[in-house]
Amino acid sequence: MPLPASASDALFITAYPACACLASRRTRLKEAARASNPSSAQRRRPSMFNQSIVRMVIALAIIAVSFLAWRIINQRSLRAAGASGKESDTLPEGFVPGKPGVLSFGSPDCRSCVYAQKPALRKLSGELGESVQILEFDVTQRPELAKRYGILSIPTLLIVDADGAARRMNHGFVASAELRKQLSPYLSA
Repeated sequence: MPLPASASDALFITAYPACACLASRRTRLKEAARASNPSSAQRRRPSMFNQSIVRMVIALAIIAVSFLAWRIINQRSLRAAGASGKESDTLPEGFVPGKPGVLSFGSPDCRSCVYAQKPALRKLSGELGESVQILEFDVTQRPELAKRYGILSIPTLLIVDADGAARRMNHGFVASAELRKQLSPYLSA
């Protein structure tokens, strides 16, 4: 005799032992219905899959929007720094037209400027020598210069070509190897 599927089936089988075959038939029908109608866990899988895809699309959209915002801010900073650059009034004092350079904006209170960026600039100067000019500016002493170049954070490094046109703006620490790579198109062979 099969085991009852529920308490009502157990009562039915106990009260009417001759009709146990009806209870087993009812149990078989319930099992058949379950087999044809997937459980809630099985039905959730496609929706979980769809939710995962939706989440990935949203994440990619956020990344794309962030990248575009970064590009727009960088382009505006370059424009503020005088990307057309041919006018002599946009060149900071100390910059000599004729060779590319790095304009470094920082402050003595900036740990990253003092302990990371300055050594990287010294290393770059040792590697490239006189072929590049490196000018350092303290934004606390020269706020008008920081405003003119659109400096939003320190350290900020501005790569300029031989004419003084701003070509690349770096916010935060940049290693000497990366600076060399950014300067290479503007160095004469």
